[in-house]
Amino acid sequence: MALEALSLSFSSQALFSRKTFHGRSLRSCCFSRTSLSINICNRIERWYNPNSNKTFVHPKIIRRWVESDSPPPHSNDKFTVVSYNALSEKNASKHGGLYSNVASQFVNWDYRKKLICEELIGLDSDIICLQEVDRYNDLLATMEKEGYVGNYKRRTGDATDGCAMFWKPNVFKLLEGESIEFKEFELRDNIAQLSVFEVVDTFV
Repeated sequence: MALEALSLSFSSQALFSRKTFHGRSLRSCCFSRTSLSINICNRIERWYNPNSNKTFVHPKIIRRWVESDSPPPHSNDKFTVVSYNALSEKNASKHGGLYSNVASQFVNWDYRKKLICEELIGLDSDIICLQEVDRYNDLLATMEKEGYVGNYKRRTGDATDGCAMFWKPNVFKLLEGESIEFKEFELRDNIAQLSVFEVVDTFV
């Protein structure tokens, strides 16, 4: 894209000093007190990160939890819910620029799947809600071994990801499940899962 000239007018007088820009073709800029006139002789290409070709040493990612100052009340009618955005494999590769400072091994699905499942199993939650899931069967195979059952709803349109829900059948019995497609309301290709559970008698 070529930019011939850009003029911005200011109501008050201002003095602009010369700055250094990171770009491949930006050569010179001219400034005045009453207006900012930028005359660019050469075409401007997309901005690039000057550190993109550097090699970084990435430390192991460690999650640190912050405990609540107010402990939950003691009751037998307690259950736990976990919700995560799992970052679908397709979106991770499609928007790689967002993760340019993350080592590729940490973005790899097989690596992330192992960590995601380890964390979910370690939390031992009664209900698990996941968004942006496109490898549902991979997660289901692992979670079923841990005693969970699950269901999945894919987004509408060309998207390959969706929402997944897992729960412990010895704690909750699914009475009714329904999904909402936002496209029906002239919104984006998003979806939602609605589930009605009943507490299993042996759990109370």
